[in-house]
Amino acid sequence: MVLLMCDEDHACIPIDQDSAVQVVRNLLDNAERHATSSVTVSLDRSGETIELRVDNDGSPIATEDRERVFQPFLRLDEARSLEAGGSGLGLAIVRTIVTSAGGEIHVDDRDGFTRFVTIFPTVSEQFSPVRATR
Repeated sequence: MVLLMCDEDHACIPIDQDSAVQVVRNLLDNAERHATSSVTVSLDRSGETIELRVDNDGSPIATEDRERVFQPFLRLDEARSLEAGGSGLGLAIVRTIVTSAGGEIHVDDRDGFTRFVTIFPTVSEQFSPVRATR
């Protein structure tokens, strides 16, 4: 189980530490790969959920592609070589982990930024974490 700090409050989300690290790492790797110059991460608690947002100032993802980016091995820019980064699995792994924990993830276009929004339910500290199978 992972304990997240939001201001002076804290909440637990129902995934193990390794899975939480994988979610954050994959989202940050993706954001950095597509950013022009800026990546921003924010975390907020709202009632019984924790919202993790990762923004980058690269080209927005077209509305019709926002669900497709979570498909395994999908690369929206067909011209990119594997040497330029990413295997096309990172976001698919993130979605698997998040949904296994009862959460959700989606893509928004926010003020010219691409934003990945991950929402986790909060749980009591006695809850046994979910370890996503990949």
